[in-house]
Amino acid sequence: GMDYQSAGSVLEDRYIKACQSVDRTIATEDEMRSSWSLCQDVYMFGGRTALRVCHQVMMMANKKELKRILDFPCGHGRALRYLRAAYPDADIFVSDINEPGVEFCRTQFGARPFRSYVELENTELTPSMDLIWCGSLLTHLDERRSKLLIHKFLMPWHRKASVYSPPMDAFIRVMFRRNSRSWSGAGGTISCATIIGRDMVITSIRGGRRRNTACR
Repeated sequence: GMDYQSAGSVLEDRYIKACQSVDRTIATEDEMRSSWSLCQDVYMFGGRTALRVCHQVMMMANKKELKRILDFPCGHGRALRYLRAAYPDADIFVSDINEPGVEFCRTQFGARPFRSYVELENTELTPSMDLIWCGSLLTHLDERRSKLLIHKFLMPWHRKASVYSPPMDAFIRVMFRRNSRSWSGAGGTISCATIIGRDMVITSIRGGRRRNTACR
């Protein structure tokens, strides 16, 4: 198979080209601009960071190509725009309870939407993804719903739907023991999860520094 250094070189080249060609169109109703008042540079920095994290995980998995990507929740495409620029031929699936955001991602970035609900039990995720990007969702969920969401993410790689990944289950319990309100640990707040196959990387961000924790 391809070695780590080769994967890194391919992905770095793809990252640079994506940053040059990315669609910078921001929806007027995007809450990150309208409510958070983020300037365009800060907004785009968040999207670039998402792609960088995904590529770090891909290097760990010795993977350089993506054909099926899931961005959940997608918002108005802050991260999606960079995934689309880096993987123009990929099927990218998106969902969010923010329906105008999903529609913007469909029309602006050619994403394929599916319906999601506040009640995660009613949300059916699209199977067989090469990569799942989950940004800024776990931060808003309690322990029970976090377990449910990750179970849905990992379920395609388990023989039985009722089987839960013990290492991940233990990891979630540790995170919530440290902070009963949200994910915390590894020196920061859990901001996103990136999944390739049965491997999951939790990313914590604090003070501008990023730390990845691999869970298998």
